[in-house]
Amino acid sequence: MVPANFKETDQGSDRLVKNINGFAYSCSNDKNWTMNFISEGCLPVTGYDCDYFYSTNPYYNEMIHPEDRNEVWEKIQQAVANKEHFQLTYRIITKDKSIKWLWEQGMCHSQNNGATVIIEGFVTDISHQIEAEERATHYNKSLSHEMKRKAIEFAELNHQIDRALQARNKIMAVISHDLHRSFNHLIIMAENIMKESPNLIKGNSNSYIREIYNTARSSYHLCENLLSWAKWYNGDLDFSVTSIALSDLILKVVDSMKMSMTSKNIHLVEDVEVGIKYNGDYIMMTSIIHNMIANGIKYSPDHGTLVIHAKQNEYEVVFQVNDSGVKVGEKNRPNVFETRESPHNVAKDLDIGPDLGLTLVKEFIKYHQGNMEVKSSIHEGTSFIMHLPQRPPLH
Repeated sequence: MVPANFKETDQGSDRLVKNINGFAYSCSNDKNWTMNFISEGCLPVTGYDCDYFYSTNPYYNEMIHPEDRNEVWEKIQQAVANKEHFQLTYRIITKDKSIKWLWEQGMCHSQNNGATVIIEGFVTDISHQIEAEERATHYNKSLSHEMKRKAIEFAELNHQIDRALQARNKIMAVISHDLHRSFNHLIIMAENIMKESPNLIKGNSNSYIREIYNTARSSYHLCENLLSWAKWYNGDLDFSVTSIALSDLILKVVDSMKMSMTSKNIHLVEDVEVGIKYNGDYIMMTSIIHNMIANGIKYSPDHGTLVIHAKQNEYEVVFQVNDSGVKVGEKNRPNVFETRESPHNVAKDLDIGPDLGLTLVKEFIKYHQGNMEVKSSIHEGTSFIMHLPQRPPLH
């Protein structure tokens, strides 16, 4: 039965909390949490009605999960000592032996001049929320585990790809090196035949020898570009700045390529300013100049014209190669360093060489913080213009 001195309180409180998912209570501050009042909401939460908690033997503390009892007691005692509100989350074992999670909020006040401490509060069932959180936590753990597993698989795949690329680049470098040596020997032999034995070569033999020379020269150039590309791709290409006599370097490269121009009867116009100096990487600059001229030779028609300009001012060095070949459309100009169409009546060399060369040109110019400009028209062919900013003097 409800204690007489709580009967009116019981009736009034029930009217306030009967529609709330939980129950209100008032209990003594003892180890058993002896109930002075508990609302009817305790039945759906605990499985026990109000009268159960007012009887002599059963106590609310016995319903609290054994693992949580000490924590509940200590936190409430701390709140009592500090005269403050408290909030708790703990488990109970219900009448049907199921476990529920409860959230409790309460406060304490004294009676009989502080001799008696009463705990009053409200308890609600949060089992559904806890279960949802546990499911979310389990899902997140599963997801995290799966992500870690995928990350490990992805890292291993990347490692395998890296190893495959390294193997490919190593093989390519070895092949390019061997071909480079072989084609260099073939070029020397073809040059010697054309220079020293012109009277011994009759009929179409001369054109055949020139074709052999051009093919060997193009293949040699391709090998050089493959070696440079492999070094650049693997990050093994050093950038070493030296003072370069650029005018002399341009003329040296032009001279080494005159045989290729002669084979196509290309008219060469040289407009190279004397005394141009530039602080840059010698190997990269040689590759840039060689590839730009090789590209011009490739796309110039037989009996075409190739114009080479070079000049400098206080701000920059400009190197330009104009060929009299096919026009490059405006839409294709951004992609010209990747591929360029080569009509059969214009180019006789291997298509891949100059295209790979232009890719290297683009990357090597970036090393020097420069840029490349492409101009093209139907009647004037195509111009590749390199702009390199002047670099500080070397000390």
